[in-house]
Formats: sequence, C-alpha cells, structure tokens
Amino acid sequence: MTTFFDDGDGDVPGEWSGESPDAWKSKGDYSYGLEDQLNQEMHAKHVAAKTKEIDIEFMANGGRGYEILQPDMLIVCEVMDALMVNIDEKPYFIHKELSNLSKIVDDIESSKYCRFAVDQNETLAELAFYRADIATLKKQAYDKLEWSV
Repeated sequence: MTTFFDDGDGDVPGEWSGESPDAWKSKGDYSYGLEDQLNQEMHAKHVAAKTKEIDIEFMANGGRGYEILQPDMLIVCEVMDALMVNIDEKPYFIHKELSNLSKIVDDIESSKYCRFAVDQNETLAELAFYRADIATLKKQAYDKLEWSV
C-alpha cells in the first residue's frame, strides 16, 4: 500500500514507500557527494537572498567565508605582533591601538562572510584567540600606564 505525505513545501505531495531515508542511502539510490554539493549550493543561494546582493567570490567558494576573511585576520595578527614589540615604550598608544584593533575584530565577526558562512565555527574560533591576545596585551599596556604616571 502506498501512502502520501505532504512535506510542507507547498508542492504536490510525494509518494512514500514506508522506508526510511537511511534505507534509501543503503540501497545506493542516494549520493552523498551530490547531497553535499546541493547543500553548499543551497546555502550559497540562501546567503545571497539574506544579504540582498550576489557576492560572486563568496558564492563561488560555496559560502566558505574563512578564505575571504583570512587576509583581514592576518593583518590583525601582524598589527598585534608590531604592537607587542613597542608595548614598553608607548603603552598609551598601544592601548589605544588595541582598542581600535578590537573594533576591527568585531567588524570581522559581524561581517556577512562570518555570519552566513558554512565554516563560521572555524572563523569564530580564530577570532576568539585574537580577542584573548588583545585582552592580554591591553592589560599589559594598562599595567605599564599605571607605573608610568
């Protein structure tokens, strides 16, 4: 006996044989590679619809924002390295620049490449390390300020 079900998307109900989707996969009727590709394409279309603009680079790499944000994150890392060297000589300047750098990290986190990305967790994990480093450097600069006044 064949039963019909409505999957809720508003189109004609499909036919269901009573088997679970796992049974279909075990029979070889379902391709995992195709499923992953379709999921990435659907995610990229969803992102384009959410942002109301088509970003060719973002859609071309399947909605992975880490590669797009990586140059910005490398700049943050290089600036932190440069500020770390001068923390003893100019603590006020370093503290102020670290506050600006913290705003840049906030901007990276709030960008559409991070919010709507497939690999959002990877980007957020790296940004968390940067936030911890910035907080540590700000404390070091603040401690230097206390002793210099």
